[in-house]
Amino acid sequence: MEKTSKILKSAFKNDWTNPQTNTKVYYHDLELENGDKGSIGTKEMNPQKISVGQELTYTLENGKIKAAQQPFNKGFKSKPFEHECAAYSASYAKDLVVAGKVETKDLLTIADKIYNWLLTKKQ
Repeated sequence: MEKTSKILKSAFKNDWTNPQTNTKVYYHDLELENGDKGSIGTKEMNPQKISVGQELTYTLENGKIKAAQQPFNKGFKSKPFEHECAAYSASYAKDLVVAGKVETKDLLTIADKIYNWLLTKKQ
């Protein structure tokens, strides 16, 4: 069962090197605000995610704590479609100038045409 709690104590315990991949794992003993205790392995010696005061989402099984995988885009806020279109249009128009297909004086006109065309593609 997945739980979330704040870390009260985080103490380095030992490290271990995987003989097959030669990668090192650092083990820490954690004590959490909800009373759970256990050991967690990390790829860094002192990662921020297991510092005292941090909130950790995890599972606990046989004294081993496993941090829950964070969604890839957690905290990522995409730009509005119109902003993405404006940036793409300006960049593409610039590329046309660099390639010698459009004169510099026409850059904004071409960017506007591309932008308006992209806006028609919004679903």
